[in-house]
Amino acid sequence: MIVRLFAGMLVLFCAGCAGPTIASRAAVGEANWFVRLDTFTEAGAVADLRFDHPAKLSEAELTALLSRVQVQERAGLLEQKPFPRPLFSPGEITQMVPSLQKTLRAAKPTEWAVFYSALPGGMGQEVTSGGVFVKGNLLHVVVANHHERIPSGSDSLAAIRANPLSPWGGKGVTLSFDPPRFVAGTQATWLGGSAAAPASELVLNHSAFLAEAPAPAAAPVAAAPVPQATAPLPQSAVILPPTMPQAAQRNVSSYDVMREQVSGLQSEVERMRRRLEEQDEDIAQLKTRLLELDSLLKNPPKKKPAR
Repeated sequence: MIVRLFAGMLVLFCAGCAGPTIASRAAVGEANWFVRLDTFTEAGAVADLRFDHPAKLSEAELTALLSRVQVQERAGLLEQKPFPRPLFSPGEITQMVPSLQKTLRAAKPTEWAVFYSALPGGMGQEVTSGGVFVKGNLLHVVVANHHERIPSGSDSLAAIRANPLSPWGGKGVTLSFDPPRFVAGTQATWLGGSAAAPASELVLNHSAFLAEAPAPAAAPVAAAPVPQATAPLPQSAVILPPTMPQAAQRNVSSYDVMREQVSGLQSEVERMRRRLEEQDEDIAQLKTRLLELDSLLKNPPKKKPAR
């Protein structure tokens, strides 16, 4: 915990000394989440920004893209590699994508879209933050923090809200996409101006993915009107149209519903695993301390004889 707090202070110090100043506009959201447009205030830094904005992506297209982005925490040499999990939960997709789509449509070529989401987690909040922009006909997804546990009321929360592309600390993440053949590349990025640690960036050939994605079901074509008979038909000869089965009237994919449920369960399992790991670390530290105290009691240091 002390190392993380020191890393967070170092990020704030470096960003305040050397990083460019962020200017924001068109913010949409609530206390625990928001979407907005960011850019730099310095003319020299702005001159280097050339995005393909405004981006004309529909809400359905952006949902299909972001729901397939996977995040995997980096592990040490002796640590078990965690399973990848979705960048956003189904609830976060529903909450943020409509505003994110409108924000990208309103973006200028020198602005990128950012997102921020904070969920209650233990004694603090689990923060997810990053950005989205289009450049070179490719969709760039940047993740600076993913379910990072930050103490409530700390200066780090305010720093991330001021610049969602600023990583708080930790080991960083690796980004992927399902299916992986649409990934144009992955890289570290300092777009947010953080001099201490980079964010992770995923570059997608979103146009190719959307071209292969199944199109939404077309509306049923109205039947041609039947010419009216010259003579009225008897009551017994009136034929009622067959009732369409209820399942055929709905355009709901059971696979998508199951996929969202599995993603939510994976996120919950991963969150519980992280909490158990933190408890194991605390127990291991206590055991080590107890062994040290026991050793001192059994083998007290010998006093040097007085001369």
